[in-house]
Amino acid sequence: MWAEIGFVLSCYLYGSIPFVWWGARKRGVNLREHGSISTSILWRTSGIRPVIIYGAGDLSKGVFPILIGYYVIDFSLWVVGLGGMLALIGQMWPVFLGFSGGKGGAAGIGLSVTLTPVVAIISLIPFIGAGIWRHTRVHRGEEKEKKDRSAALGMLATFTLLPFIAFASGSDPEVVYTYISLPILILTRRATFRLKEDIQGKNRQEIFTILKNHLLYDHS
Repeated sequence: MWAEIGFVLSCYLYGSIPFVWWGARKRGVNLREHGSISTSILWRTSGIRPVIIYGAGDLSKGVFPILIGYYVIDFSLWVVGLGGMLALIGQMWPVFLGFSGGKGGAAGIGLSVTLTPVVAIISLIPFIGAGIWRHTRVHRGEEKEKKDRSAALGMLATFTLLPFIAFASGSDPEVVYTYISLPILILTRRATFRLKEDIQGKNRQEIFTILKNHLLYDHS
């Protein structure tokens, strides 16, 4: 009992470590001034090298709970899934950054790829496809907007498909329920991120549009 409680709390604390934030600060960049604490903004402001180094830290937040909890300590899938969710919550609402962190994409990918690699790879097709489409449009000069809608939409599609693919492939119920919680957490984080500031002084129609953009495209 106490071992399980200690495990899930440790997952939250590890998820709260602000790897990407540190990577940006070492280069004199405050990510909050550029939007949010994410690897995509770190890439845009600091280049690919810090993304590889510090983005791996965010990815590990989803990997370590599975590797340690399931493959090393041999906790039940329920405990391991809860640990993974706490790590994701830590990444989104980290105690070390005043409970305002990233959006959970890297941690969620790390969790799913470690727990069910084949299911995760299949579900990543929309995200990978969105990235290729975006890269092609930018290369052709057809897309010049700084805000990348396709990546956010592809990420949402990936995490929405994940529980359905897991269920169809015969994954354990604990895994399916863990995957159901992923898009719920990600949508909650998107919906609430700077929402108060964005809707201030707006009418009902504008608020609806802003909320839609938060959920689908991860910006106002």
